[in-house]
Amino acid sequence: DERFEALRQGKVDVLCAAGAATLTRREQASLSIPIFLGGIAALIHDDAPASLRAKLEERPEPRQPHWRASLGQVLRDRTYVVARGTTTVEWLAGRISALGIPAKVETVDGFGAGVERIADGSADVFFGDRAMILDAAMRSPRAGDLVLLERRFSYESVGLALPRGDEDFRLLVDRLLSGLYRSGQIDAVYSPYFG
Repeated sequence: DERFEALRQGKVDVLCAAGAATLTRREQASLSIPIFLGGIAALIHDDAPASLRAKLEERPEPRQPHWRASLGQVLRDRTYVVARGTTTVEWLAGRISALGIPAKVETVDGFGAGVERIADGSADVFFGDRAMILDAAMRSPRAGDLVLLERRFSYESVGLALPRGDEDFRLLVDRLLSGLYRSGQIDAVYSPYFG
């Protein structure tokens, strides 16, 4: 939570954590060229109902009797978790309200806690920044029990945060990043963390 303040105070030079290029973030920091396309994703347990997975991925549901149930009922009465203080909290509240789905939404203290809620079965879906969920899931001792869905619910350009007002430093970072992408060396940096 203090990362942007640490950047402003000069305690750190670059925030290497993923940061969407929002206007609010641009008030707090200068952002590098985009390093990848981020967005909101969903994490489920590997034994989650096939109908839930299909609905989240917007695929046709597996063939089975529906007993007068609508497809929307697949999403009803589930427990959804989201990391406290992220833009996903507002997004999820808006989606649930727009769809009129009775569901329980709980905030957790960080991505590791959200992953743990899915791993232990106390929640059905964890929504959040795809890169952050992927990183936390890979660190979990129960990583093999988790499935990060391919669908992105939003798309955000992600860059590195730098101190405001230091355009020479930002240009240096942008040149280095551009060189990594042009040479293909970015794969060696990206792959160990994001696959």
